Amino acid sequence: MPFIGRMLRRTITASEGNRFLNGDYAQIEARIPMWLSEQNDKLEVFRRNEDIYRAQAAPTYHKLPHELTKTERQIGKVQTLFLGFAGGVNAFIPAAMNYGLRITKEEAIPIVASFREDNSQLVNYWNANLQAAVNAVMYPGSTFHVAPKNIISWCLDGVCLCCKIPSGRILRYWAPRLEQGYWESGEPKASPDLTVIAIKGRAVFRRTLWRGLTFENCVQSIAADMLGHALVNMHDASLPVVLHVHD
Repeated sequence: MPFIGRMLRRTITASEGNRFLNGDYAQIEARIPMWLSEQNDKLEVFRRNEDIYRAQAAPTYHKLPHELTKTERQIGKVQTLFLGFAGGVNAFIPAAMNYGLRITKEEAIPIVASFREDNSQLVNYWNANLQAAVNAVMYPGSTFHVAPKNIISWCLDGVCLCCKIPSGRILRYWAPRLEQGYWESGEPKASPDLTVIAIKGRAVFRRTLWRGLTFENCVQSIAADMLGHALVNMHDASLPVVLHVHD
């Protein structure tokens, strides 16, 4: 697959007298979470055009960013890309393997803990976003904004839980319900789970809207809106779009 991927662009050529221009939103999945949550120290890293992966790994290893080894920087990359949506140890280990890093559970625990401690504003936002969704189900007819920016809001509209993102677009979740949840150990959770109807193929089932999922839905939807905005701008500038992708 890597070989095919490297060859793919070579199979597409511009017609005579034209040329292809390639554009990309750099690290957009890392930037939007920090912007939404006002995790300002990481935003400053982006503004200074510094290596966000080194900046993220530095407190984990108690080093300055330039002192990190190549492997430690890779850990910072996995932290940035896979822990930003509230992923835990079980998400980090296979993600690290995708980058050729074999991490044990004992090694992953402090790495995940370091990320969350170093990005407390982001963690607070995960919780606030989910709580706003829960509040919307508990108090129909009211709208709940997510601090600190207050540009994402949740409300209940009939049988749909609605999340309004900055563009004004609405994300809808069908038939929300609060119900008793249980941990893997079988112990009941102190707070109820928020569940909605999901469809996969022919299967219709209830799934839990946990803090990582609600946050990821918001971030990816904002990123998609940014791509759409760029496509319209390019069309208006008489730059025909041949291919585009939002992953």
